[in-house]
Amino acid sequence: MTSIEAHRARARFPRRRLRASLVSQSHSGVTIALVMLVLAFTHTTSVSAGVVVTPARLHVEVDPHGTTRELTVVNRGPGKVTLNTYVGFGTHDLRGGTLYHDDPRSRNEAATWVRVQPSRTSLEPGASAQIEVHFQSVPGRVAAYPVLFVEPAHAEFPQPREVHRPTSASHSRVRIAVPVLATFRAARHLQRVSPHVRSVSMHTVPNADVLRASVDVENRGTVHGPAAVHVSLVDERGESVATFVSESARVLPGAARRFTTEWSLRSLPQALRLVARARDGADNEAVPQLMALTLPDPLALSGRQVEIADLQATLLANQSLLTVSGRLLGASLTQTASALREHVVVYDAGGEELVRSIGTGTWTRSSRGGHAFEHKVRLAPDELGRALGVGVEVREGGVNIGYAARTLEGRTEPTALSRSVR
Repeated sequence: MTSIEAHRARARFPRRRLRASLVSQSHSGVTIALVMLVLAFTHTTSVSAGVVVTPARLHVEVDPHGTTRELTVVNRGPGKVTLNTYVGFGTHDLRGGTLYHDDPRSRNEAATWVRVQPSRTSLEPGASAQIEVHFQSVPGRVAAYPVLFVEPAHAEFPQPREVHRPTSASHSRVRIAVPVLATFRAARHLQRVSPHVRSVSMHTVPNADVLRASVDVENRGTVHGPAAVHVSLVDERGESVATFVSESARVLPGAARRFTTEWSLRSLPQALRLVARARDGADNEAVPQLMALTLPDPLALSGRQVEIADLQATLLANQSLLTVSGRLLGASLTQTASALREHVVVYDAGGEELVRSIGTGTWTRSSRGGHAFEHKVRLAPDELGRALGVGVEVREGGVNIGYAARTLEGRTEPTALSRSVR
């Protein structure tokens, strides 16, 4: 069974109409109506305005002397509206969700080469207006990803009777966002999509015959483009015992997307090598990246199990110290479960165990659920140079009831084994 988390929230800025109430969608047009852009947590409200902006997104190749595009704004509501237009930047998270940057620094930077005229527009009911957007060529820049924000004067939109008041940790704004994919003609010869595997992680799913793997692929190139992964599980003889080929997803330069798949634990040998290859839109592969591990034996597939979530491994090379942290989740897990111990195992590129360190079994309750643990492992100089991945086994007596592993970011590297997969 496979699933692609990277495609649950595409960052392709689809051509569609979004109602302000966020209740219904229509795929018949390319206009975008007022949407609720939430900067932290999601709050649902409705707005009795009918402002639409076309187009919903812009693809622009900026000429050396600059390029101009137009937005059309229409007031379909019952009253007069005043709109402010300004520029920020956009990117995406690991699952493809759009992230907006409209802080003063981002707005000032965008304004140095993107100008909107007029920046303030007033519209009577039924009226429309054009907003001119001028993109200036920037020497040395290959691509950029500004976002045009069209924001009404908030007081002009009556609020519903019951409104969720955001806390200090979150707030919401009603505005229209028009993402822009901009490239520069003068630097067309420098356009390059370069997907690479940033990290690989695995964990078992409690009370299920499942090993779940996630591969984060980053674009180290200069322009946006499609990326995908090809994942193989390889046995000790170098033969592939399971594979996963993802669909492609658009990845902006400097950003990353996550691809996830699952396999049946019972069908897998104990000794495994996971070989992840990142691919671009032309199906060219980057150098294969490897995660080598050994599934703990025995591994409980039924009964009391825990899930190891948010496994992180931070290597402080100047201190020869590896810090491993995460959360333990399980219905029967308690802080006083004295029989439980977390075993932290450091692997090299061949899957060989370099260091095994046993925790104390004392954890702190996490505000995000479950119990948090942090484990520090001191590495010898030769171990420091060879360390590639880390695994965590939760043992109850001699039985493993939870397992997770991940590569150390920035330390994932190819090996002869990964190049000889049949």
